[in-house]
Amino acid sequence: MSGWTLLMGIFAFACLDRLKWLNGKKWVKAKLPIPIPEQLVVLILTTVMAWAGNLQKNAGVGVIGDIPSGLYVPQLPPISVARVSEIASPAVTVALVTYILTINVGKAVGSKHNINVDATQELVALAAQSVVGAVTGSCVPSGSFSRTALIAQLGAESAVHNAVSCVVVMLVSLTLTGSLFHLPKATLAAIIFMALKAMINIDTARFLYGVSKREWGQWMVAFLVTTFGGVTLGIVASIGLSIILLLKQASRPSTAVLGVLPGTDVFVSVKRYPAALELPGIKVFRFDGAL
Repeated sequence: MSGWTLLMGIFAFACLDRLKWLNGKKWVKAKLPIPIPEQLVVLILTTVMAWAGNLQKNAGVGVIGDIPSGLYVPQLPPISVARVSEIASPAVTVALVTYILTINVGKAVGSKHNINVDATQELVALAAQSVVGAVTGSCVPSGSFSRTALIAQLGAESAVHNAVSCVVVMLVSLTLTGSLFHLPKATLAAIIFMALKAMINIDTARFLYGVSKREWGQWMVAFLVTTFGGVTLGIVASIGLSIILLLKQASRPSTAVLGVLPGTDVFVSVKRYPAALELPGIKVFRFDGAL
């Protein structure tokens, strides 16, 4: 990565941050009928800069480059016994990973906006998208953390934004792909980073650290692996670690000697509650596992 690419990314991020700050001002809200489209403004500005200065050749700034125009003609994919046997195993793996990723993204965003995510509904939606995508040449359907974070930041509150996005993508694919040649990749990275920044919740880590060191450790492993290895690897690492911890807990379940709290009939662990009193001549033992 060249130094100019880094500067372009920093410039784009700074512009996004200032425009977001400007949109939050009351006097701006009072004078403008709609908020300033931060991402669109920065995208156009940096694209014009890259085109005017020919930064791809003169400074080594990475750009999107050629994008094929037009739309895919719907058609049935070629089906044969050999092809089905070839893709059956990877298809199961991809389906599991994309489903888990979609649910995790949905629950992460839903927890911030008090939205209940129905796992069955998401499965049906992914299945329907896969059937349609099979004849339209689309990518494998999956929840995108970066796109979801961006949509949440833009304030979308219903699925209507998907229809609007489809129309815009169709128009761009048919008429404007040439105009995106000089769009710096650093600008796209800045837009995604700006959206993801709002999704990072350090308070969750602090809460888990105070409640359970083991769950905090799981959170840290998931966070670090996802940050440096990607979402898919982060999910695999999280599932693997959870299975290991579950097997460890099942093989060595916790135990406790119980005592009664003075003035009550509640039995609790004498180790966690020193005020609890053991019954004379009786040892109450709790085994947290299957016999």
